[in-house]
Amino acid sequence: MLVRRERQSSELCLNSVYLLQLIATTSLSGPNWLWFSNSSVLLEHLFADIYIPFDCEFLVAREDPKGGLSLFEVYRANRTAPLQSHLLAVGSQQSSLSWDMRSFYERRKDLFGATIRAASFQVTVLLTIIIIIIIISTEGLAVVPLP
Repeated sequence: MLVRRERQSSELCLNSVYLLQLIATTSLSGPNWLWFSNSSVLLEHLFADIYIPFDCEFLVAREDPKGGLSLFEVYRANRTAPLQSHLLAVGSQQSSLSWDMRSFYERRKDLFGATIRAASFQVTVLLTIIIIIIIISTEGLAVVPLP
């Protein structure tokens, strides 16, 4: 039992170091990622100091002791939020993977209290005329397309 715990902690250390090196050199947003992990290592420990962005599809494949496979997606709603992990697919040697059929955004519809700051404004005719006057006064008389 003691040997197994030492092995788990060394695996956790190696995996965490490799993940930190990967993140230091690569942006996680954009591509899909697949990480293979021992099922005895807690995902919360493996990704303790690692920010997996909300828009990143980072999948973790884990084999259970009976030979089954579980595929989890992990992410954080923001840098300070706790790690979110959701079971995405399960399978075994006897059956193929059974997938969660919801879309990416249906699975991640909850931001867990994260605040999004945004602003929008409507361009009025007066603002458009002011912009045209500024362009004409700085560039001379020119044909400027209206937005």
